[in-house]
Amino acid sequence: MKQETDSWVAEFQSNLAELEKGLKSSVESQKAGRIKVSVANATDFEAVSVLLNDNTVKELAGASEALIDSVPPRAYEVRAVGTKDNRSYNACKVVDVLPDRVAAVELVLPPVPREGVSAS
Repeated sequence: MKQETDSWVAEFQSNLAELEKGLKSSVESQKAGRIKVSVANATDFEAVSVLLNDNTVKELAGASEALIDSVPPRAYEVRAVGTKDNRSYNACKVVDVLPDRVAAVELVLPPVPREGVSAS
């Protein structure tokens, strides 16, 4: 009977260790990531908004970079919308956010036409 009990205890401990390992892996895969957005020519615009899947998440005020924290892991469309002289200029890219990692996105907004030159 002692041998059977010892065998059962060993099997139980092995199964418990496997369950803990699986739970830890599941928790790790759900950790939020971050997105670092750089808009090279942001200072050429009066205002620049950063959007994730069409939701505004940051405003670049006199800066060309922003860090978006606590982003659940998956793919996102990152869009920068710059405004100048009541006109909007857009640039976007798709980025995959991985758990507990920083995804970098570099965007360049279309150039603002100089006065007397029409935008095409």
